[in-house]
Amino acid sequence: KASRSELGRPTSGHPRTLEPMLPDEERKARRVGRYAAIGGGAFGVGVAVQTVGALGVAGYSAAGLTSGLAALGATLGGGMAYGVMATVLIPVLFATGIGYLLYRAARWFLVPQPGRGAPSELAALAG
Repeated sequence: KASRSELGRPTSGHPRTLEPMLPDEERKARRVGRYAAIGGGAFGVGVAVQTVGALGVAGYSAAGLTSGLAALGATLGGGMAYGVMATVLIPVLFATGIGYLLYRAARWFLVPQPGRGAPSELAALAG
């Protein structure tokens, strides 16, 4: 029978359980990547909404949204369903791209590399 303290403990295969074993610089770089992915997803939602509004009939009424989704889908060679899929995919691509890009940048600044010397002063600011 599981004790009360074991119920809230994540499973051993969960990636966050491995994080305490990682170096401090790697944990900071991953945190930057997570926050950047959230911001990138929010930015991607704005881009998707703006794209749908700009491509169709002016405004965000039912006619504006459906014509915008149909126009976006037509650029991909389909109809409104392709436009809906593209609108859902835009925030995912922004979150993935920006999150990974800033994770790699933070890792480059924070993790010491052979022959590159000490981490830059930006690493001290990120702490």
